[in-house]
Amino acid sequence: PLGAGQQLLSYADSHSQTPYVPLALMEAARSYLAGGNPDRAKETLQRVIGDYPESAVNRAAKTELGILGFHVD
Repeated sequence: PLGAGQQLLSYADSHSQTPYVPLALMEAARSYLAGGNPDRAKETLQRVIGDYPESAVNRAAKTELGILGFHVD
């Protein structure tokens, strides 16, 4: 069975035209953090920032990266 983070990534990949993808990616990143996988969370947050720069959750993704101690451009 897939974990919550992987399920959310699968949703994002298979529903790329919906406006919910950035939110699904944010929740996937949070799931990875909760599961003790900060590197996977970082990758997922960077995907939000890079692929969805105009999304409502872009700023939150940058904030979470900063909290994790990763450099944000």
